[in-house]
Amino acid sequence: MGRRREPGPPGILLLDKPAGVTSAAATRTVGRHFRLDPVGHTGTLDPAATGLLVICTGYATRLVPWLQAGEKDYSAQVRFGEETTTFDAEGEVTRVADPPPELAAALAAALPSFVGQLTQVPPSFSAVRVDGERAHVRARRGEVDAKDIPSREVMIHALEILRVEGADAWFDVCCSPGTYIRSLAADLGRALGSAAHLAGLRRERTGGFHVDDAVGLDALLALSAPGEHWRPLPDALPNWPRRLLDERELSEVLNGGAVEDRDGHGAGPILMVDSRGAAVAVGEGVDGPDTRQIVVRRLLTSNTRVMVS
Repeated sequence: MGRRREPGPPGILLLDKPAGVTSAAATRTVGRHFRLDPVGHTGTLDPAATGLLVICTGYATRLVPWLQAGEKDYSAQVRFGEETTTFDAEGEVTRVADPPPELAAALAAALPSFVGQLTQVPPSFSAVRVDGERAHVRARRGEVDAKDIPSREVMIHALEILRVEGADAWFDVCCSPGTYIRSLAADLGRALGSAAHLAGLRRERTGGFHVDDAVGLDALLALSAPGEHWRPLPDALPNWPRRLLDERELSEVLNGGAVEDRDGHGAGPILMVDSRGAAVAVGEGVDGPDTRQIVVRRLLTSNTRVMVS
C-alpha cells in the first residue's frame, strides 16, 4: 500500500463559475489543473447558474461547514407564464398560466409576504435526500414528486425587484444557506395566480466573499499556477477573529485541549494561529466552570505534539 498523500497547503480560491458546468466538475477541474489536493466547495450552484463558487484547498476543506453557513446574495431572473418540472428553464413545462396584466404592481404587492422566515419545499430535481438517495436521481426514475420532498425553514433577508420586462422580472435576493431560488420562483408564480420558473441565476456573494474578487474558469485554467487568485490561510479569512497561541497553548490545542478565551470572543468560529501566524485550528467559545474557553472544533494541520510539562 502506498503512502498516504499529505494534503496541500490550506487556502481559498474564488471562482466565477460559468454556465453549463456543475460545481463539482468545476472544482475537480481546478484541483487537477493546479494539483491541489484535496479540494471542495462551500455551496452548490446549479449547472445553468453562474457566479461565485468558493473553493477550499488542503485542510481548508475542513472549514466548509462554517463557510457555507453565511448569507447568500443572488441576482435572479424569473419568467412568468410557465412552471416546469425542475422549476427552471431546463425542465419540461408542467403548467401554463398567464402572468397578471400588471406584473410589476402584482409583484410589489406580493413581495412583502416572501421576506422573513418561510417554509419552502425544494424542487424534486435537487440534491436533497429522500430515503437516503438524492432527490434528482429518484426524480429521473419517476420515483419522487413534490409531496415526497421534506420542507425546510429558510430566511429571505431581502427581496428587491430590479426591473420587469414583459413576462420576465429580475430580482436581488439575500437569503440563508439552503434556500432554493428555483422554489422561490415557482412560489412567486403561484402566489400571483400564474406560473413561473427561474430563467437565470447568478450568485454575487456568499458570507464574506464577493464575485467581484473571483476569477473566471477559462482565465484561471490558462495559468500554470493560481498565483494571487489563491489565498492562503489565514489571509483568506480577514474578518474571522483570531486567537494567538503560545507554545504551551499550541501543544494543548494540537492534543485536542481547550484554551482560555481571554479576548471575550462572541459566538461563531475563531481561527487559532501559532506564533508564525499559521492557521492551526478552528475553535468556538464556550462557557466553562470558571472562565470562558475556546474549544477545538477542527484541526487545520496534521501535526500533533506532546503536551509541554
